[in-house]
Amino acid sequence: MRKIRGWDLKVMDGVGLIIFAILTALLIIQVFARYIFRISFPWIEEIARFMLIYIVFIGAMIATKEKFHLATTDIFEKLSLRTYLRISIARNLAIIFFLIPLFVGDFLMVRSTWDQPVSSILWLSKGWIYLIIGISAAVMIIYLLIQIMNMIRRLIFLQKEK
Repeated sequence: MRKIRGWDLKVMDGVGLIIFAILTALLIIQVFARYIFRISFPWIEEIARFMLIYIVFIGAMIATKEKFHLATTDIFEKLSLRTYLRISIARNLAIIFFLIPLFVGDFLMVRSTWDQPVSSILWLSKGWIYLIIGISAAVMIIYLLIQIMNMIRRLIFLQKEK
């Protein structure tokens, strides 16, 4: 069962690794071309910037799935399990309330920029650049809702145990 549940992390890791490898290769080509041949490819800089954006949002999805949120763990270690779970639920809900407008705003941005080409890469739509934001917001919301459901189950179990 764990193998089936981990496919999403493997996909995100793989996509992130491929994007990072391409990004590294493009930057090496750019540096080599600029300093050896004295020519510059402006499209490489733009694609590198967009790839970095994708890597950041893929990393955010992975961090959300793996519960790598920023947290002050020293404080949480001193709390009871019930209190910790309640605070964690509140934290996840706060993150979701941030992600919902991000998702909606990105949906509107993708729609409005889908037909606009990137300045130095005319075949690439600006909508593709913004698309990762909405996808990652939706995936993070799903992960957070799953985490909230699991925490509620644990709270119910603790109540029954009492």
